Amino acid sequence: MKKNVTVLVTAAGGIVGQGIMKSLRLASSSSHAPISYGILAVDSSPLAAGLYRSDIGHIVPKATDPGYIDSIIKYLRDYEVGALFVGSDEELMAIATAKKRIEMESPSKVLVTELDVIRIARDKWETYKVLKANNVSCAESCLPEDKYEFAEKFGFPLVVKPREGFGS
Repeated sequence: MKKNVTVLVTAAGGIVGQGIMKSLRLASSSSHAPISYGILAVDSSPLAAGLYRSDIGHIVPKATDPGYIDSIIKYLRDYEVGALFVGSDEELMAIATAKKRIEMESPSKVLVTELDVIRIARDKWETYKVLKANNVSCAESCLPEDKYEFAEKFGFPLVVKPREGFGS
């Protein structure tokens, strides 16, 4: 007999949130799967497709709103959620920062890595430094103040990206 576990997926309208939900559905559909997942999806937009593809959908404030974490905790408690999956970069820092509080005030396990790892991963320069320090092959990089020396050393074309942020 399958164990039923309710999970909460944030950013139900985004590609990552919907990918998480799809993966959970596929994992539940196997006849050999020991767990069946009930999906509670949340998003700040009532137009988020994932709200209507989940078992239960709710609107929450944006991750920058002071009430965001409280609303997440409320749903985690109300539905006795076993695990919280973060479906967007916008929500990742807010949830990672509040991870201990969320786990203390709800029955849920927050599935995010440590805050320091997230901070490094969100900063392309810090990521580059960690990769170089650990002898991991990666593209060369520089900070803006070294752009002329970098261009002279490596030539053109060059790819320029913001240090922080996500996406392409």
